[in-house]
Amino acid sequence: MGGADRWPFFDIAGRVAPAVRADPDQADRLERYLEENVGGFSTENACRWALRWATLRDVQGDHLPRLADPFEPLILMYERGGEIVPDETRSFNFGTRVVRALTWQEHLSPDPIVSLDPATLDALDAEES
Repeated sequence: MGGADRWPFFDIAGRVAPAVRADPDQADRLERYLEENVGGFSTENACRWALRWATLRDVQGDHLPRLADPFEPLILMYERGGEIVPDETRSFNFGTRVVRALTWQEHLSPDPIVSLDPATLDALDAEES
């Protein structure tokens, strides 16, 4: 897909099907929401890319591989009030946890690092408090 240089977040749908665009009404609603509620260029772009990916899945779902939604962990984190702050060390800071931004090959694993179920995330949040 040619997005390795943009890892870990990039416009996947734009690489797969550049002609597919989000519904204009949904895109406008997202832009209004971003303007009123979200700060940070990378967060805004990630939300736009997630909407475009969802549109692609709706339009071409049967023709795409059955993969997990690549934006689900990111959107879930945003919904829970989290954010990603990239810094000069190429790390992402999640409160007291830091994840180094390695290459995608270095992050490959058959098992997720952490479960995304609400109970696990609630326990992690409680550790932060």
